[in-house]
This record gives sequence, C-alpha cells and structure tokens, in this order.
Amino acid sequence: MSTPTKIKAVLIGAGGWGLQHARILSERPDVDFLAIAGRTPEKTRSRAAQFGVRAYMNITDMLKEEKPDLAFLSLPNDGHFQPTLEVIRAGVPLFVEKPLVFDLKEADQLLQGRRTAICSSGLTSITIMPSRWPWRIRRSRKEDSGI
Repeated sequence: MSTPTKIKAVLIGAGGWGLQHARILSERPDVDFLAIAGRTPEKTRSRAAQFGVRAYMNITDMLKEEKPDLAFLSLPNDGHFQPTLEVIRAGVPLFVEKPLVFDLKEADQLLQGRRTAICSSGLTSITIMPSRWPWRIRRSRKEDSGI
C-alpha cells in the first residue's frame, strides 16, 4: 500500500485569522505546512517561527520557491484583491475568506483570471464565509421571522 501524499500548503496572512489557519494547517497529518507570507516582517517571522515554517515578505517569491499545492489567504477584507490575483496568476489553487473583494471591477478581473487559469491548468478556488459574526446572523434571522 502506498503512503498518501501530503498537501503542500502555504498561508498568506500572519495576523489573527492567519493564526487560526496556521494552527489548523500545522495540526493536520495530511498537510505539509511550508511557509507564511505577510506584510509586517517582525510579525511574519514570529508567526513562521511559531509554526516552524519559512517566512516570506513577497507572495510571488513564496509561490515560486515553495511550489505549494494549495494557498490559504487570510488578510484584512480590503487587502484581498492583489494577493488573490497573484495566487491565481501563479496557477495555485486558492482558499480565500470572504468577502473576495468589495469592487465589482476587481471581482470581474479575479473571475476572468480564474477562468483563464481553470482552462489552462484546472485551477480550483473557494471563498469561504466563516461565522465571524454569529450574533448578527441570529439577530438578522429573528428580524426576518418577526421574533
């Protein structure tokens, strides 16, 4: 029986939510967590050291050097566009938190880049909506139902 291949994963974002992604990636037996790219050198190096992975300040360099199977993007909402575009252009499957972007022209550009990447390399991407504000969701449901 062959040994299952681990998924080579990288993380873009060394902040609070990035910490949660890093923790989960580092605990999964089917993942080889390789590196973290961040915007703040000290925080990025510290977070990378915390999980025993390499630190990068440049996403493109990280993707070229690490050659990941999957990239996780966990940045402030208004910082999603350029990093997401870099990952798409590199042809790396992507996991990004919502909102993808706030501007429809940026969304169209990302979707067009994704379509091109899918046709050329079979790129997969997913945008998730974590329950960051469950109290708002509960409140909204109560208002909708008249409770």
